[in-house]
Amino acid sequence: MTMQQRLYQQVQEVLENDPRVDARKVKVTVAGSVVFLSGRVPSYASISVAEHIVRKIPGVTEVRNLLLSQFTPLFALPEDKVISADLERSYRWDAGQRRVIGLQDNLASGKDGAD
Repeated sequence: MTMQQRLYQQVQEVLENDPRVDARKVKVTVAGSVVFLSGRVPSYASISVAEHIVRKIPGVTEVRNLLLSQFTPLFALPEDKVISADLERSYRWDAGQRRVIGLQDNLASGKDGAD
């Protein structure tokens, strides 16, 4: 087994044994004593942890961390048409004053912008 193969195997084992990192989402490439990490993980913390634990492996001289964080929203984001409808309800054209009446104007006057 070559040094590169041993490093690859050690990196895989370290990542798989750390519960803070989902090793299935991390692609490992070894070039000499340089380890490349790529893929998408669920958080910035996972990116940092993966790099930190790989750096501690004897024989690793450099870690090139190309991992990306995959944003997972905690709530559903509204669709564009919902946002558009909300904006249309919030703002209206006042032809008499030749200006846009915004949400703040509507609230100050007691209107909700729906008229």
